[in-house]
Amino acid sequence: MSDKKEKDPYYKMSDALDELRFDAVGKTDKAVAGLKLVGKGLYNITRFTFKEALPEINSRAQKEIDNTKSKK
Repeated sequence: MSDKKEKDPYYKMSDALDELRFDAVGKTDKAVAGLKLVGKGLYNITRFTFKEALPEINSRAQKEIDNTKSKK
């Protein structure tokens, strides 16, 4: 048996925030770290929307359509 943890498909925002707070020195490093934070946040939002939210909305809408058709 393997004790491998399932890899989280999302970026950890705390890591990006820590990089901005503590690792970035100077204006250029802070700008790059800030853009990384924004990019990771947008990636997480997009991934959640297309991989989890929209399929769930589609599934619920299909169930509602099926319920409506069966009532007629």
